[in-house]
Amino acid sequence: MRRAWAWLLAASLAACGTEPTPPSVVLITIDTLRADALGPQADGTSHTPHLDDLGARGLRFTHATSVTPLTLPTHASMLTGLRPGRHGLTVNGVTSPLFEAPALTSSLREAGYATAAFVSAAVLDRRYGLAQAFDVYDDDLLVAGGPLAPTERRGDRTVERARAWLANTDGPFFLWVHLFDPHAPYDAPGSSADASRHDRYLAEVRFADQQVGRLMESLAEHEDVLVIATADHGEGLGEHGEETHGLLLYESTMHVPLSWTWLRPKAGQASFAEPGRVRDELASAVDIAPTILDVVGLDVPPDLDGVSLAAPIASDRSAPLETRAPWFYYGASALAGARQGGDKVVGAVDAASPSFVLTDVADDPGELVQTPVDPDHPLVARVVSPAPLAEAELVASREMLAELGYISGEVRAVSDEPLRDPRDIVDLLAALDRANSAVVAGDPAGALEILDELSDTDAEVSEVLYLRGRAARAAGRPDEAVEALARAALAQPSSAGILLELARAWLATAEDASATARLARRRGGDLDRRAAYEASRAAAESMLALVPGDPDATAQWVLATWRGGDAELALAHLDDALTERPSHLGLWTVKLQLLASLGASHAERLSDARRAVRALAPHHPLLP
Repeated sequence: MRRAWAWLLAASLAACGTEPTPPSVVLITIDTLRADALGPQADGTSHTPHLDDLGARGLRFTHATSVTPLTLPTHASMLTGLRPGRHGLTVNGVTSPLFEAPALTSSLREAGYATAAFVSAAVLDRRYGLAQAFDVYDDDLLVAGGPLAPTERRGDRTVERARAWLANTDGPFFLWVHLFDPHAPYDAPGSSADASRHDRYLAEVRFADQQVGRLMESLAEHEDVLVIATADHGEGLGEHGEETHGLLLYESTMHVPLSWTWLRPKAGQASFAEPGRVRDELASAVDIAPTILDVVGLDVPPDLDGVSLAAPIASDRSAPLETRAPWFYYGASALAGARQGGDKVVGAVDAASPSFVLTDVADDPGELVQTPVDPDHPLVARVVSPAPLAEAELVASREMLAELGYISGEVRAVSDEPLRDPRDIVDLLAALDRANSAVVAGDPAGALEILDELSDTDAEVSEVLYLRGRAARAAGRPDEAVEALARAALAQPSSAGILLELARAWLATAEDASATARLARRRGGDLDRRAAYEASRAAAESMLALVPGDPDATAQWVLATWRGGDAELALAHLDDALTERPSHLGLWTVKLQLLASLGASHAERLSDARRAVRALAPHHPLLP
């Protein structure tokens, strides 16, 4: 469908003998940004003057909602117009056979737009599919002086790269800039570690807003640009027992800011995003793709879950809400819900009792009053299952684990008991937060003490076992890590993170003779170091089947293959991987180690590798 303004503009320009130029589009997504973090705070000051200015200069939606409180699936929904259960990326860190090139980027590129994305976190790495139809997809998080294996990039560095791209780009273009700063841990430049959690969070918000201002400075050189500023989700900050996000669907993590601002529009384009306009209709993350396509005059696919916000929104419109994180990480029921106007229902759809509750978030944004409703409530009828039509391939089957020696003795049967309601396990989440913080702080023994206090039921949750495995390996007990991670893989066989950590634990066990001996004794003496190396390689292969081309899994496969006795095969695979990921320091680090081990016969190649690494990281610890 083409908007009337687009047709009139094209007609008027054609009459003047001028080809119409479509507007450029900039999508700014700020990770973990609560809607109430914008504008005046309790002390009357605002941490977000640049975002506030965009809202004042354009159209602002006061009731905008995420579709799920997770980074990867929500951004996929923004680019496709589909809820996670339909596009397939339902949790972070897992690919999906359903996911195709996003409708937004593919349509814009086909229409002649230059397309570029600059993302700030590994969770949006190209391996998950979002890079499709982008001419430039900058997910290289390595920066001079930063960590050698970064998982995120500070917003000022991401914006600097986006600004450089803008300086050499003419319209029309579609630019997506993702800032990760408000995400935990909260350590904004100049902030105090002694400040409260809430104040440290707001310091991150303030830093991200400053980067938005820098991006706007670069856009001053361009005319006719539509800027969308929003967030993928918010942050719990302790509300309803949730410190961060992902598990629950309360407004603390689901209510997001959303503004549309037209910078220096051409004639005929003021009908949408006119300055100072505020709309209180329900808007959703799934509406971003159809709205952009509609506004720039391109066809909107008819089967999207989102609607164009450029047209009046039907009063009975409902927006989907869902999170599969409780099922994927904790073995609990997924949560699903629907929002219609100010009414919102949420239930644990796979629990024995879904326990749907109704809240009026317009009058009660803190959701302090939750009214149980029957399954036949009209809004409950709008709730759809968050399960995708096709899961990620389950590469780590029980049979495979047994054949590889991951498990011995009786295999614990999968429980046929009803799944727990995730709203009932917030205490477990708090314990995991404490244990994870202990591991990160270098206190794996403290983490294990916290995990040892959990109930027998909680102890077998996949995320608990995963964290126990990480802590045990960090504590120098890799054989114990193997056993915990093997059980974790049984509980959640499609988790790439578990498989990678299992591969690392097997490698550490193989290289620690006492650990290999301890594990062999517990298994009746049926394990030697070669078998442990092979198990490490097999786990890495399983992850590569799940996430093809993953550089971390490739590095782990190479390590296990080399140290297991086949250095030349490992080197050949490593060279292939570096062709695809030429700036991945993890791969280069393994290559330096491998070539150094091969001695004088590979001295020239080692010298070449050192030059390549020096260009990426002059102070790399393996450089002479």
